[in-house]
Amino acid sequence: MKIPAYIAIIISFLFNITAESQTVIHPIHISGCDSLVASFTYTTSFPTVTSILWDFGRRPNDTSSLANPGPISFPYGISTVTLILNGTNRTQILVGYPNNFGYSHKFDFGSYTIIFQAIENTWPPITYHWTIPDDRPNQSFSIHPYESPGIYTAQVIANDGAGCLDTITNRQIVVQDTFNVPNVFTPNDDGINDNFKVYSNGKDLITLRIFTRTGQKVFEDQARILMWDGRLPSGEKALPGIYYYVIEKTGDFPVTQAGFFYIYL
Repeated sequence: MKIPAYIAIIISFLFNITAESQTVIHPIHISGCDSLVASFTYTTSFPTVTSILWDFGRRPNDTSSLANPGPISFPYGISTVTLILNGTNRTQILVGYPNNFGYSHKFDFGSYTIIFQAIENTWPPITYHWTIPDDRPNQSFSIHPYESPGIYTAQVIANDGAGCLDTITNRQIVVQDTFNVPNVFTPNDDGINDNFKVYSNGKDLITLRIFTRTGQKVFEDQARILMWDGRLPSGEKALPGIYYYVIEKTGDFPVTQAGFFYIYL
């Protein structure tokens, strides 16, 4: 399958140009799978055009003096078109992107929930069809909850509306437990943020260990839902400062997470 060349249009204006000499390049039609194909025109506030030169930048002396050149084929990737009108330059950058998408765990929607996000382009409009495994047509993103950790596959089909389709299929997605851990808490018994809480799926056993900056362990527990009230084994409250935590989950999909947090009183 050919890779479609989805185009983002970024118009760059040069400095030191007065309002009386504004010129804008307009790609009339851009399409193509293996390459970018475009015709060009322009608008200008110059009352009279005395000289015109297009530079398509594909090779030396790749120019045209036509007012509306095209169709012009560009290699796949980033291309720059320059219009020199009455000695004043304007540039048009054409960026071709392959179809691709990223994914990340989204704890806000649940521990095993994945948000898929296509790498979008601003022009031309792209339509998407997701299969992960439920169908989600015409969205640049999709949010999918999984029942359990594992390795799954995802697919997206992108259509640029100009006859070019691109499919990413059977991409492996690793779904595993995620932990949402605070970076600060205040165990001062005021009823606000008094406990260090570890948010997870609430189903699997996880182990939490907390250390001082010097490596002294001040707390350890294993449970499906973990919380520390800031008290030491002696019953005294931990002193304000920086602490280090380690969270571990064993099994078929083990997870280890570590980091620092602050205690304020």
